Amino acid sequence: MKKLTVVLLLGGLSQAAAAQDHKNPLEMMDSDGNGSVSFAEFQENSPNLLARADKDDNGLVSLEEFLSQRPGRRPPPDAEHQPDADNAENREQRKQQLVARMTEQFQEMDLDGDDLLSAIEFQEASFLRMDRDNNGALDAKELRRQRGPGPKGNRGEKPRRSNEAQ
Repeated sequence: MKKLTVVLLLGGLSQAAAAQDHKNPLEMMDSDGNGSVSFAEFQENSPNLLARADKDDNGLVSLEEFLSQRPGRRPPPDAEHQPDADNAENREQRKQQLVARMTEQFQEMDLDGDDLLSAIEFQEASFLRMDRDNNGALDAKELRRQRGPGPKGNRGEKPRRSNEAQ
């Protein structure tokens, strides 16, 4: 679920960056030009990503509002070859797992325990997740959109050669 938060955050940052002459997230957020982004800079320069989820415009996001913002899922490529009952059962099981993970993430982000997320709580949780070295600042590497391994390994990763193949 950390990926969901980071994807939402970096997706918003990427759109904002594109609007600012194609600056990367570090350039866009590093107000003092020291090569890193403090939490204050992060708060000041990151878009309010929860505004879209705030259906009742009260400045807070409930669990129900948070869950309604989950990304859409496409059926697997072989879905048309599976019986409908199996498909529906698998979809329901995946949906329940996703809801459970998102509920857990919401509870972790709800720092004051009021069952509502404020923009500040979301920003703090996002910043802490992104600050992988726990130094209180984000560098270019931490701000870079994270991509997990795909079906053939990490993107851009060159296959290793064994000594025998050389």
